[in-house]
Amino acid sequence: MGARVMTDGGIVVHEGAKAVASSVLEALLKFGLLDGDQGTHVDRKSVARSRYEAGERIMRMFIDAGLNQIKAVDLDSTGGGSGAELSDKAAAAHRRFNDLVRVMGPWMGCLTSVVLHDQQPSGNEAVRNVKNALDRVCVHLRM
Repeated sequence: MGARVMTDGGIVVHEGAKAVASSVLEALLKFGLLDGDQGTHVDRKSVARSRYEAGERIMRMFIDAGLNQIKAVDLDSTGGGSGAELSDKAAAAHRRFNDLVRVMGPWMGCLTSVVLHDQQPSGNEAVRNVKNALDRVCVHLRM
């Protein structure tokens, strides 16, 4: 999104903000909040990139499983069920996502809020929790 400028007779009265990221996860990466804590600058940035890619993989699993879709069902016309079955690809993605949820346990909550629902973590502890959770995803997915 570009900057929005409103003028009144050639005088700038308001200049809108310019978006720097398309998601909260991308913003955390761009502002260095996913950086590692040890090693050289390159090492810290490499850790950040791995964390970001782990978040992207979670999003891809979520989308491939069809969990991002809103489904409405008319129970009167369908007899109580949707009748739609998952494709093999969607079923496999659904299993992988459910497996990740089981492995992550309570850590999954901070990931879903940031990665899947684009909610900004509030405070340093919340950012630290997101980083720790993404590290666990990296281990689980063998990244």
